[in-house]
Amino acid sequence: MYLETDGAAGHVVDFRHWGGRVDQTTLLLRTLGRRSGKVRINPLIYGVMGAGYCVVASNGGATENPSWYSNLLAQSDVRFQVGRNHFKGNWRVLAGEERRKMWDLMVTLFPPYGGYQAATEREIPIIKLEPKELIDSIQP
Repeated sequence: MYLETDGAAGHVVDFRHWGGRVDQTTLLLRTLGRRSGKVRINPLIYGVMGAGYCVVASNGGATENPSWYSNLLAQSDVRFQVGRNHFKGNWRVLAGEERRKMWDLMVTLFPPYGGYQAATEREIPIIKLEPKELIDSIQP
């Protein structure tokens, strides 16, 4: 729906069924498969941090990171869509106090993240997506 409506629908989603909020904001993250080279687009909950957007590589608390995260690590830049805005930009993994503050916000936005962290020994990564330029589309 997000792609079909170019962000007119799908940006704000009711996540109460999954333990979240009625007005949860999501973005679309575009990565390239690190082995296949195929375009992958993942909808993700986000939080705002300054001029950027933060997403959580929770994988539902699994022992391994989600594949989109591994694909992102193999890329130098990123494309993503927030509502009707399409961006090309940079990304970075948060650490230390910056990560802790954003983790607290993300758990407030989507409480199940707390349970996901409790279910795994890995520290769940938080990635900041930093927009650098507006583009026409995140699709090829």
